[in-house]
Amino acid sequence: MSAAPQNPHAALLSCDNIQKSFGARTLFSALDLQVNHGQSLAILGESGTGKSTLLHILAGLEAPDSGEIRLSNINPWQIRQAERNRLRRQQVGLVFQAFYLLPHLTARQNIALPWLLDGRTPDNKRVDDLLERIDLSHRADAKPAELSGGEQQRVAIARALALNPGLVLADEPTGNLDPRHAEQVLDLLITQCTQEGNALVMVTHSQRAAARLDRQLWLEEGKLTDRALA
Repeated sequence: MSAAPQNPHAALLSCDNIQKSFGARTLFSALDLQVNHGQSLAILGESGTGKSTLLHILAGLEAPDSGEIRLSNINPWQIRQAERNRLRRQQVGLVFQAFYLLPHLTARQNIALPWLLDGRTPDNKRVDDLLERIDLSHRADAKPAELSGGEQQRVAIARALALNPGLVLADEPTGNLDPRHAEQVLDLLITQCTQEGNALVMVTHSQRAAARLDRQLWLEEGKLTDRALA
């Protein structure tokens, strides 16, 4: 599989008429979304509205019941699973509330993991650069259990940025952190995505965090709507 040539004026990610239900409960109905290259977007909403499910759909981890999603002009559900996995590894960086670092690997090895999963030799210069950016060069050989929650999340962000994906998806990335570390991690995530030109879509309950992104949308009644922050 080879991705289509990138058009900077085209949407990086688009969703048209997405629908998703679980049993008799409809999460989304006729949901539309467009994310452009370099744009940052916050998705807010009450618990249980399906924000995390939507992020999984955007990442190609979960299929919509109907509608079309296109990432870099490719519909991930019209290609084979191996190609879909490759598209996600190369085009999407994922940051979750739970850090999901491998406990037996060091910070450096966790950041290098995306190259190995993609069948490539890690770019050690890039890994060192990311460690420096997250201010953890001195902790490169520490394992997750030896790192604070804020440090672990910084490693998770560096791992998400390792292959310089066009799209970074963050699901409540500061939810497990105290306010001071949450602010530091949010600063890092926004700064790094801005510097690298990554589009950022972040699910958050925090209107304060959402206000720092270019655009804010609320997920309510199965649709995304523009609404002023309180």
